[in-house]
Amino acid sequence: MRTAVALALFLLAIGCQTATSVVRGLVPRWGERAGPSLADSSTSPLTTIVSTPVILALSLLAIACQTVVVDKSFQRIQSANELVVGIDPSYPPFENVNASGELAGYDVDLATELARRLGLRARFISLDIGSIHDGLIAKKFDVIVSSLPPLPEYAKRVAYSRPYFNAGQVLVLGPHADTFNSVDDLSGQRVGFESGSSAEVETRKLAARFPNLAFVSFTTVEAAQNSLRAGNLDVVVVDGVTALEWRAGWNELRVISEPLTVEPYVVAVRRVDGLLLKEIDRALVGMEQDGTLMVLRGKWLEMDSG
Repeated sequence: MRTAVALALFLLAIGCQTATSVVRGLVPRWGERAGPSLADSSTSPLTTIVSTPVILALSLLAIACQTVVVDKSFQRIQSANELVVGIDPSYPPFENVNASGELAGYDVDLATELARRLGLRARFISLDIGSIHDGLIAKKFDVIVSSLPPLPEYAKRVAYSRPYFNAGQVLVLGPHADTFNSVDDLSGQRVGFESGSSAEVETRKLAARFPNLAFVSFTTVEAAQNSLRAGNLDVVVVDGVTALEWRAGWNELRVISEPLTVEPYVVAVRRVDGLLLKEIDRALVGMEQDGTLMVLRGKWLEMDSG
């Protein structure tokens, strides 16, 4: 027994690779031989001093060693001194190419600040949104920051950060709806929405909650906006980004900050890069707590507080 314990301690000390090699010398390969005892003395001289249970324990040790994967994701980008960011610059105000030919937008500033908080510089690689997940998996960049919602179909290979923005459905109020301050004030209002959109799904829920609402459907969100401008509607249900784009060109509009739905934007990393994801989440928490995310929203999105 002392010999077996000493051998086990020795294998732990010398590391997984050598442990695996030693166990291979103790245990016959699968299918090569069969017999009443695994610890057949003809297999190896060592088996004369090590019992079958000990060999099995050491075999499990070797298997465990082989399945250990060391996560060096954060160490890798620290060595490179840069965070390589995948982005599709075709979705202002989150990401686009400005008149000077430079990347600009909420996500560009967010990724730049994330990199700074990790002690790195940000470098961007542009790729269309349809292939951006494949680019991440192929290791063309370290992360995706591109107004991206979590996609279940990539869950086995991609992991997502905590949300940094909610693009869910919201209520946009015309200038005449001056007594309207929350969703609870919706009763009796004229509500517009784009037919076939996520907004229509939400209006059905609102109809069940407020039976006296008057609903008007439109083929496009632009048509709904025009009707709101003309005073034919009190409220329009649209996604959060569209609402903020409208408000940027029409200061009299109000956007109720209480969302009807949660449609988060997140940072994507490869699932194996757990340490990198942990650092990104830590940085996002800090940006929320110190007001940085609110500053970015004010700069690029300018959402009302009520």
